Amino acid sequence: MGAHQRAHNNGRLIYVDSDEVWELTAQGERRRIAGGGTGGDGGPANQADLNTLGDAVYSPQGELFLVERFTGLIKKVDRNGILSTVVGNANGVIPAAGMSPTAARFFSLRHIAFDKDGNLVFADTNLIWRVR
Repeated sequence: MGAHQRAHNNGRLIYVDSDEVWELTAQGERRRIAGGGTGGDGGPANQADLNTLGDAVYSPQGELFLVERFTGLIKKVDRNGILSTVVGNANGVIPAAGMSPTAARFFSLRHIAFDKDGNLVFADTNLIWRVR
């Protein structure tokens, strides 16, 4: 999958490659904010092992959310740079309304966004899901 970009309203530009996320500031500084390592959940995002990244978007609270397309996971980088999984579970079950988003197995995550109320919204294959 090729690299893509997503602008953020505070002058930062996010550049997403296959397994890394870079931030470019309005001052032209570049830093890796996620990927390129061997770590995982609970550790620094910039030392994490990420897999086939897709979309990336900032939440209204300033946290970065990333789609791992083929693992079926959505990862969050909090404002302290710590990585966690907020959607998906490789050993989970077919998703159903009302279940925990970390108990479900998603198969082909695509795009993510936040609605006007700050809820995470994402697409998996042909369905759209909302996490409240």
